[in-house]
Amino acid sequence: MQQINRAQLVHTLEKMDRNADSTQTICVIGAAAILLLGHNARQTVDIDVWRAASTFVDPELRAITIAAGIGFDPRNDRPSGAYLQIIDPGIVNLPAMQGDVWPGGHQSRVLWQGQHLKVVCPPPAILAASKLIRASDVDLEDVIYLMAQLRLSRQQIADAARNFEGMDRQTITENLTILDVMRG
Repeated sequence: MQQINRAQLVHTLEKMDRNADSTQTICVIGAAAILLLGHNARQTVDIDVWRAASTFVDPELRAITIAAGIGFDPRNDRPSGAYLQIIDPGIVNLPAMQGDVWPGGHQSRVLWQGQHLKVVCPPPAILAASKLIRASDVDLEDVIYLMAQLRLSRQQIADAARNFEGMDRQTITENLTILDVMRG
């Protein structure tokens, strides 16, 4: 499956924005957020959109995504190329927001904005903590990137972990140890 890099992702967002008729705000998590935070060596096939922190009209988001040349929210199909995936709480869980405010009083971080489309992500510490739930090699590399590029401290990630529920909180805390080993 063909992956997209940062430049291709931005180009896709520009095409989506040109095709939009109304304001759409998508909160990206995962690799798309890492790419838009400047990681030029990273690639992805999916643009994961966290519905709980997004404001969009499903049919219009579908239309502008398809017009931009990528798949939209494949549930039963195996996509052949890049696609936008809507993520609802369930398999993935992030801390609950109060209105537009994340735990700790932080707003979503604006990553890209056009005339109609705005792309945001969770605060970096929450994004990093969420990557420590699965903690694959690439997730750990993403967290190290965030720490280096955004001067994100281990303590900020540990503090963010306290806002996650149950097993996710425990897993993040345990995987901070793996991160410590990787960082030397």
